[in-house]
Amino acid sequence: MRLKTEMRREAILETATQLFQEVGYERASMAEISARMGGSKATLYNYFRSKDELFAAAMFNAIETQGQQVVDMLDAPNDDVRTVLQRFGEAYLRFITAPETLAITRTAIAKGANSKLGASLYARGPMRAWEEVAAYVQQLQDRGILAATDPMLIAIHLKGLLEAGYVEPLLWGAKTKGKMAASVADAVDVFLRAYSVEEVGAGRGRQALRIAGERGRRPSQAIARPGIGRILAILRRFWAAAARWNSSFAPLGPRRRKRSSFSIRLR
Repeated sequence: MRLKTEMRREAILETATQLFQEVGYERASMAEISARMGGSKATLYNYFRSKDELFAAAMFNAIETQGQQVVDMLDAPNDDVRTVLQRFGEAYLRFITAPETLAITRTAIAKGANSKLGASLYARGPMRAWEEVAAYVQQLQDRGILAATDPMLIAIHLKGLLEAGYVEPLLWGAKTKGKMAASVADAVDVFLRAYSVEEVGAGRGRQALRIAGERGRRPSQAIARPGIGRILAILRRFWAAAARWNSSFAPLGPRRRKRSSFSIRLR
């Protein structure tokens, strides 16, 4: 009996998910779902008390297993963090840019803006997943691989880097530029430059050596900032160029009375 009940519930979720993806949350109705199931609304309400509850269950049923498989790719014991993040990033982008996931995301955002359902969906879905990513970050911090700062903040920064320029166009129905693997590689590179203890240390060393070479100083004496002389030189070149540009709009002679509206006076 219990098996039959579970099978019935799964069938309802599958039918509801298909309808939500086809027509959206607002146009979907419990009556239409029950009609497609070949049953009554009363039976449907025995499993789900409201359309909101059914919608939430349908969304998670559709993506929860796949989402967990992506998160499970974060192998903390693996010392090759770059490769781990590359594989995770590509799997993550494939998952969230799949047509069915995009359809669910659009519907969740549209519905969530006008009810408490959105906050609940976010807490049980994306937020819970990135909390697991933060736990992975914490393990890397404990091993001295990533910088010691808020692991959730680091996870959110990774999320932003992976999605940048790739997810938003697809949500709007536009095309993305570039290849997924290259986009993820760039994101991982920036992420590790920002948070990897080894990369940060090496970056600071390279910067000190570069500045020391420019100024003829030892690395320990180098100052990692532009000198006032360089700033003044840049400003002088800028104002000289502006003056030349301004002179090109100067009056040609006494007979020309009308001046260009674009003239710039430098004093």
